[in-house]
Amino acid sequence: MIERDFWLLIDAVKQAAGDDQQKYVALLEKRLEAMTSDSIRRHAVYLMQLLQQSSTEEVWAAHYLINGGYEEWGFEDFRYWLVAQGKQFFYDCLANPAEFLCEQVNIEEGDNPELSFYEFWSAFKTAYERKSQRNLCHTYDWLSEYEKVQQAEFSLEEKMRPLAQEYKLRKRYPALFQKFFQNFYYRLQKYQEQQSPSTEPA
Repeated sequence: MIERDFWLLIDAVKQAAGDDQQKYVALLEKRLEAMTSDSIRRHAVYLMQLLQQSSTEEVWAAHYLINGGYEEWGFEDFRYWLVAQGKQFFYDCLANPAEFLCEQVNIEEGDNPELSFYEFWSAFKTAYERKSQRNLCHTYDWLSEYEKVQQAEFSLEEKMRPLAQEYKLRKRYPALFQKFFQNFYYRLQKYQEQQSPSTEPA
């Protein structure tokens, strides 16, 4: 039941908000707050289970190559982005991350080159705490699932980081490397230039 309800929620919000992350978070919080606090918590627990499910070597490699390297929270935020795209996208990606993301994702010059969506998770936390006046991160079942997420991430980090440092990922996933990693910092520079206010005189 929770699996069906979760994906119905995510697919509906994605359809309404598209790629506008601010609108997405606002709509998600509004829909979550219409639920009971217990239901919100169960949705958040299921989200942690999806993070565990997507803790694979191929997804880690895709995150690393698409987002220009690895940051402490980057892999988690990347998987929030994957979930936020909806059920079909998420499971199609898990079936073959490298090929699927090369085909489905295009980042144009001037766009934000990072596929990341931390605020997606924060919508669940915010909605639960507004509804219950309690901290979601202190609930036993959520915390239990999140500890499993952290253990899976630590194991992947130990295994995959050396491959990245030894330049083996670019050889294993050449299409991802060529399409995303090689152009990441160029796109980042263009994005930052676009976000910065003009210094030219009026």
